[in-house]
Amino acid sequence: MENYKKLLTYLSDFEVPDKLFDKVISRLHWEKRVATARKKILLYSTATIFSLSALIGAFYYVRLEMISSGFINYFSLIYSDLDVVLLSWQNFSITLLESLPTTSLILLLMSMAALMLMVKNLTKNIQLFIKSSMFIR
Repeated sequence: MENYKKLLTYLSDFEVPDKLFDKVISRLHWEKRVATARKKILLYSTATIFSLSALIGAFYYVRLEMISSGFINYFSLIYSDLDVVLLSWQNFSITLLESLPTTSLILLLMSMAALMLMVKNLTKNIQLFIKSSMFIR
């Protein structure tokens, strides 16, 4: 018990350096930013992998739908019988539009947009992480 009293008497003589509190608080904020950036990098890298796999799946689905709807057969007429296509281009364009697999193309475009969004957010958070890691105090 007496040791504590002796310690407390010495504490009154101890002076805290200037701006120590500010340095401690800024370091805590920095640690919080780095931890948040690490979590976001993990989240967005996982989401990027899932978006990429969804894009690959959507691409194969579009390919399968184009083959089954006959779109590829109609489209190949442009290269094989261009004269016939030019004679009845209005009917040909309507036939192409009717055989176009719009649902699978929308799915492909949505998965492409999701992938681009995830890559954008991932690179932004990696840049923030690198920038904040350069200023280690």
